[in-house]
Amino acid sequence: MGTGSLVYSTYLGGSGNDSGLAIAVDSTSNAYVTGATSSTDWICSCDGFQSVGNGIGDAFIAKIGNQTVGVYPLNYFTYVGGPSSGISVGNAIQVDSVQAVHVTGNTAGGLATVDAIQPGPASSYNGNVYGGGGNAFVALISTSEGGVGAGDYLTYLGGSGPDQGTGIALDIYGTAYVAGNTQSLNFPLTANAFQPCLDEPGITNCTGDNSTAADAFVSKIGAVSTLVVSYPTTSPSPNPVAAGTQAAFTFNITNSNLTGASDPASQVVFTANVNAATNGLASNPTAKVTSGTGNCGTAQQGVISCFIQTLAVGAMAAVEVDVTPIINPTPPTQEPTQVTVSGTASANGGPFVSAVSQQVNVVDFSIQAQPGYQTVAAGQPATFNIQFCPTNTQRGYSGTITSSQSTLPSMVTSPAPSFLPTSVPLSGSACGFTALTIPTVPRPVTQGSLLRRGSFYATWLPIGGLSLVGLGIGAAGRRRRRRWLAGALLGLIIGIILLLPGCGSASSATASQGGTAAGVYTITIEGSAGTGAAHSQVVTLQVT
Repeated sequence: MGTGSLVYSTYLGGSGNDSGLAIAVDSTSNAYVTGATSSTDWICSCDGFQSVGNGIGDAFIAKIGNQTVGVYPLNYFTYVGGPSSGISVGNAIQVDSVQAVHVTGNTAGGLATVDAIQPGPASSYNGNVYGGGGNAFVALISTSEGGVGAGDYLTYLGGSGPDQGTGIALDIYGTAYVAGNTQSLNFPLTANAFQPCLDEPGITNCTGDNSTAADAFVSKIGAVSTLVVSYPTTSPSPNPVAAGTQAAFTFNITNSNLTGASDPASQVVFTANVNAATNGLASNPTAKVTSGTGNCGTAQQGVISCFIQTLAVGAMAAVEVDVTPIINPTPPTQEPTQVTVSGTASANGGPFVSAVSQQVNVVDFSIQAQPGYQTVAAGQPATFNIQFCPTNTQRGYSGTITSSQSTLPSMVTSPAPSFLPTSVPLSGSACGFTALTIPTVPRPVTQGSLLRRGSFYATWLPIGGLSLVGLGIGAAGRRRRRRWLAGALLGLIIGIILLLPGCGSASSATASQGGTAAGVYTITIEGSAGTGAAHSQVVTLQVT
């Protein structure tokens, strides 16, 4: 260990007798001390729950903070006691997550009770006047608020005999469990008490109580928080909402103090229930804590649970539930209707408050294209008139519809198909219009040769034959005939060779290049509202 392990050590008190009897530490290393003091000159630049002591004996609460400028300061101090004739002692202390301390001890009376479950000793006819015997006390006092903070309480706990609170513990909900000893025959008990009689275990008629003997006691003091669930006038947003787009539902959870008897709320649970009438949602709803410290789980069959750590008295947390209505098929088989989200909350392990519901209307649009079937000759334009209308004229639709088209099989057009106008704004109950023009392209005409080369050249073959015969008949001499015959035969052979291409060729057509091919085309026309819904309709175009 050694002296190096001593982080800080300090006197704590004033000019009288001071005794520290219990200590607690929070998550940020602030130390909270309770005990007894007769000093009236504690020095703290803070506003405490009870600023003046009686000089004889008061319980006290002191908070030592973390080091600042080399000093561990006294950040909070308060007396807890009564008038000069009474002595009070703090015996046990705990601190919760919002730096509120829970203290128990014993007092000779005269407490200035606040929000008390027992405003005075059981033997007293005047709520704040000590009637004798001594009572236990229990207090919840905020050290982060000046004076009497919201949700603070100070109460007696006991009967007409001596009672002492000697121990205290907290659960996750901020509920205080107090233990001590009592000799009171009329100690405040609940109807389901495990042992209803002093000194008589297992007895219910309490006929043999011995008031001179003492029993232990244990009492559970739960926080009383008045939760109110509401929603702002701007929720849900937007309203109505276009199918396929997100709507945000905001719920406010307030720890109200309208009755003046609310305590800090611990372990607040908010539950949202999503009901999408008729059509459902495009995806699972989600939720998030937008104000306050907490988190939300995933939706289970439309139910989402969110957990908020603490809510001080008068404080508010906010939860946003996001839903996206489903996009209906084309044409819509059912009109979009509504999405309803209800919210409820509980605190301190207590019951849930009445659920609060809010609704959003879902709107959509439809598409119609005319004519459904059209025939044009290649080179002529085809025009289709498209109409976009709200599916519910009473709710209307607000958005800009962008048009597009696709064709199967692909089609040759020049220029490309176009919409006029390219986008159609919808607002309210009115419809919007556009026209799709598809300019088809003429196909080239097929042409053949007016003079067939094969026939023309073939006519020369008999001419050459006849010439050869004439040479054979009209010759005078054998030698002379042989010369001419050889020359003519050679010429005929050369002519035949030259005429062979002409004899073998036939008439040919010019191949078709470009143009819109004849056939039946399926055209899908789509209108899209950006991140919202998209609907389409199919038309048919025949090109001849």
